[in-house]
Amino acid sequence: MHMEIKEFLDEIADALEMPPEEGLSAETDFKGLSNWDSLAVLKVTSGIEIEYGILLKKADYQDCRTLQELYELALLRKQGRDA
Repeated sequence: MHMEIKEFLDEIADALEMPPEEGLSAETDFKGLSNWDSLAVLKVTSGIEIEYGILLKKADYQDCRTLQELYELALLRKQGRDA
């Protein structure tokens, strides 16, 4: 079982310690967020590893722009397909 995009966005917001009113969306350019830094990458990577059982690499983050793209990549990797 995998999380839905809403849960994914909630997990990202939690990892980035963002208040709910700032409201992340699937189209959010995560690299443009003020608190997107190396610690955020570690927290998000850890959360994805726990939830999906996959480990995203630095190149995966470089290949994605939006949170929707990151979510879809995690789903594809979970299903055993490369993006």
